[in-house]
Amino acid sequence: MDSQDCSYFIDTFYDNKLDKNYIISGNKGSIKSYDFDNNILYRVYESGDESINQSIIIIDNENIIKLISSGRFSDANIKIFNYHKGDLLKNIKLLQNNNLLSNWTYSICLWNKDYLLLSDTNRTIKLIELKTGKSIKELKGQNKEISTIKKIKHPQYGECLISQDSNQIKLWITNQIV
Repeated sequence: MDSQDCSYFIDTFYDNKLDKNYIISGNKGSIKSYDFDNNILYRVYESGDESINQSIIIIDNENIIKLISSGRFSDANIKIFNYHKGDLLKNIKLLQNNNLLSNWTYSICLWNKDYLLLSDTNRTIKLIELKTGKSIKELKGQNKEISTIKKIKHPQYGECLISQDSNQIKLWITNQIV
């Protein structure tokens, strides 16, 4: 990684098809993917000069591996890139009551192929329809800004969501989400 970069997150990705490991780092203005096996910069995903990248998820659907980024962007709340080409595929402007959300988005996780969950500065988790960018449900109940959300498989409840703020970890069961 470049020593002058200030990293807001670090993540990893293993591409089964290419049998390669990658390290992904988000900073102001871009996300960088590094070929871990060869110790070189692989791709740069440009998100804008003043953009702050907070988190990513990587999904493999429609035979395209996609990098989905959340953060603070001047032109969108979520950006979707072609992982291997670096091309911006889509800007998703998140809407609630037909108004553009202006909050920072912190953490994102894919709920299923149609929905994305994200945490924001309002101490809420929003269920977002990927196709339209519309916020269709809000989960409330944490005292501070939610820094991390993850989908898990709970032994008793099945698919669930866990969320974390600086004081607590909360478990959300499926019927609370969808």
